[in-house]
Amino acid sequence: MTSLREALRRRLRLPASDPPDDPRLSYRLYWTGQARSWSPERRESLRRAAGELLATPDFEPNLVQRRYRLAQLDSSGHAGASLVALHTVLTALGEFDDLARTPDLTTHPQGESHERQHPD
Repeated sequence: MTSLREALRRRLRLPASDPPDDPRLSYRLYWTGQARSWSPERRESLRRAAGELLATPDFEPNLVQRRYRLAQLDSSGHAGASLVALHTVLTALGEFDDLARTPDLTTHPQGESHERQHPD
């Protein structure tokens, strides 16, 4: 039985689409799941270590070849794109952690800050 998607593709004479070969979204999803179980301190330490590795002149964000090791993370080799995704995820989670620690303040046009009143 032909799926509705396939029937429409044929009817509209669209080319068959292959699944994407780019694993970057999968890397981000994987690292998000892993990093959520880590403490904020571990996330920040790994974010700094990954950032240092990404800043090296010979770093290449390759998609699949496991050329890089991050000793603070594990002993496995990782693709460059995977470590870029790790750094991106850790940066976003760090920003979220910072927001969670910030008091709920609203700045008014005159530059005065007042605590926002929440209805009970």
